[in-house]
Amino acid sequence: MAVSSPQAVRIPTQSLEQGQRFEFPLVHLDGTLLLLPGLAVDGALLRALGEAGIDEVCLCRAPEAVRQLRDGLQRQEVNTALLPEGRPLDRNLYDEKGALVCERGQSLSDAVLGSLARRGMLRLYEVLSEYEAVRERFEDALARAVLDTIEERTAADKSILRVERGETPLARSVRRPKPAERTRESIDKERRLHALALAGIHGFLERVRREGRLDLPAAYDIATDLLDRAEHDLPLVLALADTAFHSDYLVDHSLSVAAHVIAVGIALDYDRAQCAELALGGLIHDIGMARVSEQIIKKEGPLTSEDLAEIRAHPRLGLDILSRVPGVAMPLTFAVYHEQERGDGGGYPEGRRDGLIHDHAKAIAVADVYQAMIAPRPYKPRSTPHRAVLQILRMVQDETLDALAVQAFLTTHGIYPVGSWVRLSDGAVARSVDANPMAYDRPFVTILTDAGRRPLEFPVPADLLEERAMGVAEGLDAEALRFEFSAGLHLEGPSGYGRGDVVAAGPAEAGAEEAPPVSRPGERADPREETRVVPTEFVDWSASFSGRLSDFGVLDLLQILGVSQKSGVLTLAFPHAEGEIRLAEGEMLSAEYASDLDERIEDEEAIYRMAELREGTFRFEQGVVGRTKRIKSNATMVLMEACRRMDERTPGREPCGAPPSEHDKEQTGPEGG
Repeated sequence: MAVSSPQAVRIPTQSLEQGQRFEFPLVHLDGTLLLLPGLAVDGALLRALGEAGIDEVCLCRAPEAVRQLRDGLQRQEVNTALLPEGRPLDRNLYDEKGALVCERGQSLSDAVLGSLARRGMLRLYEVLSEYEAVRERFEDALARAVLDTIEERTAADKSILRVERGETPLARSVRRPKPAERTRESIDKERRLHALALAGIHGFLERVRREGRLDLPAAYDIATDLLDRAEHDLPLVLALADTAFHSDYLVDHSLSVAAHVIAVGIALDYDRAQCAELALGGLIHDIGMARVSEQIIKKEGPLTSEDLAEIRAHPRLGLDILSRVPGVAMPLTFAVYHEQERGDGGGYPEGRRDGLIHDHAKAIAVADVYQAMIAPRPYKPRSTPHRAVLQILRMVQDETLDALAVQAFLTTHGIYPVGSWVRLSDGAVARSVDANPMAYDRPFVTILTDAGRRPLEFPVPADLLEERAMGVAEGLDAEALRFEFSAGLHLEGPSGYGRGDVVAAGPAEAGAEEAPPVSRPGERADPREETRVVPTEFVDWSASFSGRLSDFGVLDLLQILGVSQKSGVLTLAFPHAEGEIRLAEGEMLSAEYASDLDERIEDEEAIYRMAELREGTFRFEQGVVGRTKRIKSNATMVLMEACRRMDERTPGREPCGAPPSEHDKEQTGPEGG
């Protein structure tokens, strides 16, 4: 039986109060996550605890405390290779961290067993203690409570749909560096973190598609990490959010909406906990879309009425997914369920009007509409950021979007959003690098060409609020220009123009007025055969791509390809050597390294050698490879050993390859948030 300790404090459930927040995760006595740190206790959680007969919970101040709770359970190991194919399970099976993997009654098809093998789940566990029945009662009670509470509490008290400003607004600590304060290196680092976040989102969305279950701690970690990065450099995070990186529209859309809605929360004077809640809501707001038929998602022609009906069901699908996830606070549930509602009653699934829509959902709706308009879609042309903002302003006039949320959006984005391109009144091309809250149409910019559109030797910063003789003439389409991503975001070196002597004029904002976007996902047209350049164009982890090792090292690439479960050959060209790594669904099969000095190394040792080299280029060719596996160690051990060797050879380098602490081992568990 679990006992209280300095690291694990047992709390009677009757002492929990609605609205109460904890700095550490709240877990059941079997280690099951009940509430993420920073989120508020709500009525649905209290009701579910009571109906399940849970008298005590545990506040765990360290991952070791959760491990002790789990180790105290009686459980039996199950070899997944011996599970019967095609027969429904008669019990639940969990991984070593206590997360449910296979549910009682689930049929174990060949695809399911193959998925377990690919994910390295050779052993699962059957819980033998009395907690198994308690957990099931709690999950069922929580699902009922969440669904009932949405209607009951909204009818009884409309104030639960409002979010009050925090006592300590996060805006006070948010940094908005100017381009002169950044370096190419800091921008490249941020791009790598952005790409890793996309890979993580791809991972938890695939689990939702496959199993209908959300890995909430994984989503929480991505959301809070994004919030940390936004607090450090908000304009750079917003510029990245407006760049299409991933071929899976839902992956890109989820991260971009989270970034934009963080900025809205900051402008609304939310505190850190409220911004974290909003960031997580933005990240998972479309989680129900992961359960919509892929035929509809990838359809390029007109949608039928049946297609539209399935798409309009995605908020309810999202609510159903969240209702069975312990640790989800009620504001997040409202955010997911209400995100497609509109103030004029024209939204779905219930046609709610302004007073019956949660504040988080109103904020997310603005970010959602904006990102949907500027993203490339197969069934409509993308809009420029400036035209998207103008459309949002029209939707405020129509009372479709919330005026307060749009005003907050303008405060942090302006009408020429951060990262977008503009033509100045003298004909020069410039990039918006930060909004000016005193004048939405006069942003801070970096000028990159002269009036004749000839690239400048060095970028020139300008505050258009002070430079009254100069203004913005029009917004430009970024794809018609040929600047690299970091151009204008720093002042180091040349302007960063990609090719040629004169910047292409390109279409600015000509054409008919655009209608509000249809809320359905899509993909860029046929990305399968595309080759993307990293990082100066797009990062498309579903296709072949190439780039420089100075931007993405070997270990960076292996981590991202592993999380994305990609198959193919990674070819590396160094100044005096070359290498090759073969992967199948993210798993490293073999590696070879050869130098001009006839040095030839294979497999693990080849990876360790190549990980040290940062000069050269890489190319990943996606395709089916053989399953012959020569690398015996698992990916985690290979990457840790490579990092340890790099530490030993680099004096003063902070160790990153030491054996993981208990805290590190638990970071991916339910309490990892």
